[in-house]
This record gives sequence, structure tokens and C-alpha cells, in this order.
Amino acid sequence: MFKIAIIIPCYNEEAVLSNTIITLLKILEPYKGTLILADDGSSDKTWDIISDWHKKAGIIGLKLAQNYGQQEALLAALAWAEPKFDAFITIDADLQDEPKLIPKMIELFAAGHELVLAVRSSRKSDTFFKKASAAVFYRVANIGRRRLVPNHGDFRLMSRSAAQKLLARPVKKPFLRAMIMQLGIEPKLLYFARQPRTAGESKYSLKKMADLALRLCASGGRHQAAARSAHRYRIEAILAG
Repeated sequence: MFKIAIIIPCYNEEAVLSNTIITLLKILEPYKGTLILADDGSSDKTWDIISDWHKKAGIIGLKLAQNYGQQEALLAALAWAEPKFDAFITIDADLQDEPKLIPKMIELFAAGHELVLAVRSSRKSDTFFKKASAAVFYRVANIGRRRLVPNHGDFRLMSRSAAQKLLARPVKKPFLRAMIMQLGIEPKLLYFARQPRTAGESKYSLKKMADLALRLCASGGRHQAAARSAHRYRIEAILAG
């Protein structure tokens, strides 16, 4: 059986985290999969909740030394986990992306697909700001001729081979949804309707959307490999085993 890990970046997610862990553990149970939660310098009780669930259910917790950013947290967790698993699913902690797609992702991986991307078929649940900023973002992508899958966020499955290629990519400020399109792997797309956030607050402010646009513009430059870059994001505590 394949060793599957779900990686969840967490920043001040105490309002949703326990429900997210319960939901994902149920989905993973038939696959004997592992949850890896990367706490990206939260100032609330996120790490306490991760610690409690490590004791109760054996989930893995990675505590980053500071708030590096969502993309950096994903990259750091992936670099730590890459030698240990056969495939990796990344998903946001709020579960607005449809976790019921995970079994289909695993099925497609077992059938030989190395990269499976979940794509929003509708943005009806998004706020006006999120819809408008997304439209501007993809316009920037078109101007810069960056290949992106529209309405794909960070909900995806990667094989270990795809993860190794990603970690070998040059990067200064990581932007994974652009980097994965530079791997030479044709993605399999799965479509879903995005759910409203049930609790907590969206982390995507105007400043963060602008930062993503800048990352996109820089994603084709020549920089050090992502794996080497990932080691800059110091993990100060690990709950595993």
C-alpha cells in the first residue's frame, strides 16, 4: 500500500483546526495515511491543538520558528516529508476546498498520475474582494505569460517523484502553483464547487494577494533550488512517532 501524507499549512487556525483534523482522519483511515500540520508561527492556540491531536491520534506536527508565509510553510513541510512518503496531498486548513476529492486523487495516483490538481468550478462562495482580486491576479499571469491552471489553489496531489522535481526547481520566493507547471508533468484536473468558510477569517488580504502576484512574476528567475531554500525556514519543533 502507498504511504500517503496530507500536508496542511496552519496560521492562527484554532477556530477550525480540530474539525479539520477529524474530517481528514476519517477520510484517510482506509489508506492508513498520515496528517502533517505545519504551524507557520501562529499566535493563537494552533500549536496546542496540534500537540493534543498528536497525543490522541498520532498526527505529525511541525512548528516553524516564525511566520514565513503559507507557501514557505508548504515548502518546508514538503522538504521534511519527501523522503518518507510516496505521495503528498496539500490542502488549506479551512477545508473550503472539497476534502471528499481526496479518495479520487489517491485513486488517480494509483493509476499512474503524478500530479492531480483540484480546480474550482465556481467561485460563488467567494467574497466580492476575492473574486475581483483573483481576476486581476490571472490577468497579471497572462501578461507575464506564466502558465497557470485558473482557479487552482493549493489543493493538489503530488507523487514523490513530482515533489523531488519541485524541490529541485530554482526559487527565491516560492509560488507553488506556478512552480508545479514547470515540472514537465501533465496534470490531471478534478473540478469541485468551493465551500464557504465555516469559522475563522480568510488570510488573503490585499497585501497577500499582491505578494502572490509578485511571486508569480519572479517564478521564472534563476535562484537556488527549492530544497535548499526550504532549509531557510527553520523548524523549531517536531512531533512525530
